[in-house]
Amino acid sequence: MPLAPKIKTRLKDISYFGCGGPAMGVFTPASLEELKENLAEVRDSKAPYFFLGGGSNSLISDRPYPGHVISAANLNHLTFEPPYIRCGAGVLPSDFAARSLESGLCGGAWLNGLPGQLGGATRMNARCYGSEMAQIVCEVSTINLEGRIHQYQQPEKVFFGYKDTYFMEAKEFIYEIRFQLSYGNPDHLARQRELLEFCLADRTKKGQFNLPSCGCVFKNNYDLGIPSGKLLDLAGLKGKSYGNAEVSAYHANFIFNHGASAWDILELSFIMRKQVYDTFGIWLEYEMEFLGDFSTEQLFQIQSTRPRLSDIKYLMACKDARQEWLNQGDSSDSAKRSSEISASQAMK
Repeated sequence: MPLAPKIKTRLKDISYFGCGGPAMGVFTPASLEELKENLAEVRDSKAPYFFLGGGSNSLISDRPYPGHVISAANLNHLTFEPPYIRCGAGVLPSDFAARSLESGLCGGAWLNGLPGQLGGATRMNARCYGSEMAQIVCEVSTINLEGRIHQYQQPEKVFFGYKDTYFMEAKEFIYEIRFQLSYGNPDHLARQRELLEFCLADRTKKGQFNLPSCGCVFKNNYDLGIPSGKLLDLAGLKGKSYGNAEVSAYHANFIFNHGASAWDILELSFIMRKQVYDTFGIWLEYEMEFLGDFSTEQLFQIQSTRPRLSDIKYLMACKDARQEWLNQGDSSDSAKRSSEISASQAMK
């Protein structure tokens, strides 16, 4: 069987963020058999490698990458076994959302407009609009570099929380996911249709598709009771720029790429994190992942931590931030509507 093509390309051409240097080669398998062959070649080469979904949550280094990249883009089969749906890792969330609803199934509409691919969304347990992948995934199939296949059929043992899963540390490639949705009556389906339309409209209104980005740069810390985007906003970071990278004027946890290098984006993220720390004593944790060849100094800064302020100062800073957020009147019609629709959707 011939191998899936290995394309010599700049990674910026296949990265959602639009960053990345040249790689030794990019494999784009369209089946499990091709994927096995590709993994065998990567293993035999003994060169470095990494897996790439849509690249919508990643910053890829501009340096040449002396290894292979295995892309899930062509693993895009979608098979209906109502109320189950079996999908390749490369299926787009919006396609899944629309087609599941067309088939009379509820539970997937919230994925409409989510960037990236279902494999990456499963790997990180993506969450938005009040729902997360762990609620609808019932089986995950992976393969490792040695070609061994694993099937995980107990979601509670691999999904630990928001952006916290077994797959984020395991060196296994998610190639297929099985979802369990639910049949909907006309009322449920109408609410799902409303949610489907709202999610895309809300993202569009926020300008999330205007320029390349990786979505949220920093994780939300739900213990704080305030989103990281609001902390960044209150620290005065909207519109902040470095080189050709700019913090969104609408959502301060987004960096937009105006033709920026990966280094511009990385340096801007360092500025953002430090400014929030200097303002509130809160050290933000990256949601954005880093792929490719970064320098030792850059990796040190990415992975560095800061001591938290004393408990009293820390709690007061959080309280002040939350109060300022409330004083801004953030309970906008859009935010209210999002909450209402999320609460009303028929998940199961």
